[in-house]
Amino acid sequence: MRMIRTFFLALAAALVAVQLAGCASSDTRRASGQVIDDASITARVKTALAKQAGVGSAMDINVNTYNGMVQLSGFVPSRDVANRAGEAARTVQGVQSVRNDIQIAAPSADASAGSGGAPSDTRRGVGQFAEDASITARVKTALVNQAGLGSAMDVNVTTYNGTVQLAGFVPSEDVANRAGETARKVQGVQSVKNDLIVASQRPAASAGSGRPSTGGIQSGY
Repeated sequence: MRMIRTFFLALAAALVAVQLAGCASSDTRRASGQVIDDASITARVKTALAKQAGVGSAMDINVNTYNGMVQLSGFVPSRDVANRAGEAARTVQGVQSVRNDIQIAAPSADASAGSGGAPSDTRRGVGQFAEDASITARVKTALVNQAGLGSAMDVNVTTYNGTVQLAGFVPSEDVANRAGETARKVQGVQSVKNDLIVASQRPAASAGSGRPSTGGIQSGY
C-alpha cells in the first residue's frame, strides 16, 4: 500500500514538472514560477478592466505581463478610457509597473454609412472591421513564417482601420525590429505601431521600458 502511494505521489510530481516545463518552454528568461505569477497577474488585470466602468465595454484591450511589468495595448474610443484602463491596472495586486501603449481609435469613413459595424465597435463599418480582422490574420501568419519570429514569445497583433499595432515581450531588439519589418510588408497594412518590448530578466521595477518607444498613450493618427 505504501509503495502504491509513493508511486502516485511521484507520478503527480512528474506531471506538475511537465506542466511547468510546458509553461516556460518558449521562454527561458523566466523561472517557471515567475511565468505562472505573470499569467495570474494578467488574469487579474483583465478582470479589473472588465469591472471598470466604461472600460469593460470598450474595444478589446490586450494585457501582457513579464516579471510583474504589465503592458496594455489595443484600441479604445477615447483617451479617458485609456487613462482609466491604466489606473485600473496599477491597482492590481502583484503589478510592479504599467506601460500604457493603448491607442486612441479614429472612426473610419464608412462607420456612419449604416453598415452596422461590430457589436462592440461602432466606429468602424462592418466592411472595415472584416478587413482589419483579415489583416491581423495575415500579419500573424507572416510572423510565424518569418525565421526566428515563430518561436519568439507571444506577440499581440491588433488592427484598426489598417493600422497594425504589435505589442508584447520579445527576447531581443533584433526580433522586435524584424517583426515590425515583416508586418509592414503584409498586404493591406497602412502603418505599423511597433510597441514590442525587449524582455529582461531583471524585475520590472528596475527594468525600464525595454526597447525604445514613444510609450504612454498615443493616438496613432
